[in-house]
Order: sequence, then C-alpha cells, then structure tokens
Amino acid sequence: MVSRSDQKIYSLMLNKKFSKKLLIKTDHQLMTFYKYIEKLFLNIFVKYAIIAPLPYAIGNFCEEIKHAIMLASIHDQKLIILTPPNIFRKIFKYKPCNTHLINFSNWYSIKEVGRWRFYSIYSIYIIIFIVTRGAYLLIINKLLKNHYINHKMDFIGISCYYSFARIGLSRIWSKLSTSNVNIYKETSYEKRINTFKQELVHYLTSLNEFKKLETKVKDLCMNKPIVVHTRSDKHYDDGKYYADGNREKNRKNRNMAITNYIPLLNYLAKHHQHPIVIIGDPNNLESLPEEIINLPGLVNYSNQRLVELMVMLNCQYFIGTQSGPWDLALLLDKEMLVFNCIDITTACIDTKPFIRSKYFIKPIKDGLSSEEWLKIQPYDLNTENVGVMNKYSHESEFLVSVINKVMKNEEMDIFNEKHNLHSKLEPQKVASNLEILPISNDTVNVIRSKLLWKWKTKSQSDQLFSNLLYYKDEYNRLLIKINLSIQNSASVYLDADKK
Repeated sequence: MVSRSDQKIYSLMLNKKFSKKLLIKTDHQLMTFYKYIEKLFLNIFVKYAIIAPLPYAIGNFCEEIKHAIMLASIHDQKLIILTPPNIFRKIFKYKPCNTHLINFSNWYSIKEVGRWRFYSIYSIYIIIFIVTRGAYLLIINKLLKNHYINHKMDFIGISCYYSFARIGLSRIWSKLSTSNVNIYKETSYEKRINTFKQELVHYLTSLNEFKKLETKVKDLCMNKPIVVHTRSDKHYDDGKYYADGNREKNRKNRNMAITNYIPLLNYLAKHHQHPIVIIGDPNNLESLPEEIINLPGLVNYSNQRLVELMVMLNCQYFIGTQSGPWDLALLLDKEMLVFNCIDITTACIDTKPFIRSKYFIKPIKDGLSSEEWLKIQPYDLNTENVGVMNKYSHESEFLVSVINKVMKNEEMDIFNEKHNLHSKLEPQKVASNLEILPISNDTVNVIRSKLLWKWKTKSQSDQLFSNLLYYKDEYNRLLIKINLSIQNSASVYLDADKK
C-alpha cells in the first residue's frame, strides 16, 4: 500500500515541483535502500567473493572481475560473478559487452560453487537487478534526472548504482584499497588467474560456434598473433552529464584512426613471423599484406566477439589505445604498448600485478607543450577543467619509430621470448620529429597524490548522498591502481611538441 507521503513525492515528481531539499532527501532514501539491500545480500553470502560487474562495458567488466579475483585470492574465497540474463536486455534496454564472456562468467561461477548454490544466489540477484534497473528506467532516469539538472547537481552517483546493481563492487574496492601489493606474491592470485584463463579457453573451444569456424580462423586464434586495436570514432559519445544538462565529450581523446597504424602494420608484417590481427570496429582497410588479418572483415559480428576473445587469450603482444580490449589484455596478463593514453594516473597499471608495459601519452589539446600539459594535471574522466577535447592522435611515423626502437634494441625485443620490455627507453628523436620524454616516477606520484586529494575532497563535500558514495568508491579505486603500479615494470612517456 502506498503511503500519503509517497503519493505526495510521486505527485511532485510528475508535476516538476521537486525542491532542492526534497531532491537531496529522495536521493538519500534511494541510496540508503540500495546500500541496505546490498549489505544484507553480501552478509548472507559472506563466505563468497561476489561481484556484479558492469555488463555493457567490456573495460569495466574486465577490471572489476580482475579486482574480484584479487580479493578472492587474498581471503581464499570462492568467486561468484553475477550478470543479468540476455533475455532481459530488450525489456531493460541494455546491450551485453560480450555475450560469450558474460555466459562464461556464469559457467565459471557454477564450477566454483556448484549449480544449486549458484542459482540460489543468482535468483536473489535477479530480483535486486529488476528492482534497481526498473527504478532507474521508470523513476530516476525519466522523472528525477531533470531535477538533478535543474538544481545543478551531478546525476552520476545515483545513475552509477541504480542503472545496474553493482553488487559487491564497493566492498571489493574498499578492501583492496588497503591491501599491500606484496600480498599477491603470498596468495593464490597467479594460480587463480591462470585457472580463469584456462577455463575460458576450455569454455570457448567447446562452443558450437567455435567448432563451426573455418580452420584458418581456428589456426589464427592459436598462432600467438600480435593484436592491434584502436578506439575508433565510430561511436563512443561517452562521459558524464554536467549539471547544465550537457554531456562531456573529452574522453574522445582516447580515439585514434586505424589508418594511422598502416605503416606500423606493414613494418610488423616484414619483421615478425606471427600474424598481426586487427580487432574492434568495422573499418575500410583494403589491400593489406597477407600477414595482416583484418578480423572485422573476416568473420561476422557474432563470431567476431568469440574470435577476439580467443585471439586475446593466445596473443603474444597487445598494441593499441586505452579502451575495452586494453582492460581485457590486463585481465589476461598481456604485455603491451599503449598509445594515446588518457592520463598518467591510469598508466603504469600492472595488475598481474607484475606484467611489463609501456604507455605513450599524447597532450590533450593541439599546440599544448609537455610543460603546459603537466601543469594542468591531474585530470581524470570526470573533470570539467580540461576544455574541449579533440581527436589528437599519434602520427604514423611515431608509431613505427617506437616499434623500430623496441625491436632493434636487443634488451627490449618484445618479439624474442628471451627478452622483455623492461629496460629503459632513453629520450630520443624519432622520425616524426617528436621527442619521447620519459615521465619520472616522482612526477607520476605527485600527479597521483593531487588526484587522490581531489577525489577525497569530492567524497567529503557533495550534497548528494549518492555522489558521496560514488566519489568514495572512485577514491578507493584510484588507491588500488596506485598500489598496483609497479614502477620498475611499466613506464610512461609523453610526446613533446614538434620541433
């Protein structure tokens, strides 16, 4: 039965008479309800490490599973991964990031705890998902969103927790943020992640879709290819809503056209015996050497996601930009060269935590010197102080020059199993007249400290309870990234201006 006070609140929402005070109170009540349900659920099944990762974003999905495996290894718990069923996606308006990976998550959880126990837990999660997602679509997104905007309040907190029930995420980030990175040497983490990968291979190869693939495609998956991916401009209007109702577009600075990679791909084809596989969005690349496999043009879309998983599992190296496949490469412990990075704070993230990688960061605006770029740091995905982002990309010659240096320096030969990418890359002129500037560990640490202070300040000052919880979680998430950054195994570089 609906109380009179509830009827009044609902009437006010419909008539657009929501005062700021009432909005803050409603936000608090909604978040209190969500947190109570989540705490009750996790306390009932306290002996398990439970995570409900974001199902539509492959990057978040992989990162959150990685963190859950870490926590499970520390506390010697069974891991349960909860995802909404595919049959709900039309009703609840979402698109799974990778159906095969999501289905595997359920299959893996069943192997961890048994079918009966998993589905007992899963059925309760489904009820929570229906309630929160339904509330988000019918009440929060349709009725409350405009009130947040009208009162110049961020919509990000309530949206984060109600758009999808992120069960377990806050607890995992809170516990991992206080963990010593050395603890992973003393736990079953590496064994667990290897088991996860082995089970993923077993699951994928047992699917009828994989068995029906052409022999040449199956062979491609197993031939230790170099995987190349760029975050394209085809879509990705991502970012948060500002208080004025506009949506930020600054995260497009991660994007890079695949055509920038053509000289690099040709160079790799001449110097590497294994195939080079392009994954990601459809492209218009034609007349490529036979050593370069353009996966979007080789298989249909449904099979492409399956083949991409298999290629990433067996690849020797990953080259690309910061996007979903980058997080997948981190989950699968792949060494990598990453270009067009967003910022320093997310580079050097070694969540094996001991893989070796190199990250190349582009200034965020045209004509911005490296000194000016460092001055406006720290910035992050939710900033409003950076200005309009552009499609600033590394030049083709720069990409080739970096690979050329890496391959010709014996100590850095990424394609020779006897060597690795550990040695230091000294400042040097490259073919595009850009200079590679190593960013010192001290500079990285100063920038991270400033960003931590920024998140901590936000987590203590916002008027909305949902935002306070969100900023606190993001603060813990950044702490984890810093704790897992092994400075002697990953390096960050900034491209200086043209001379």
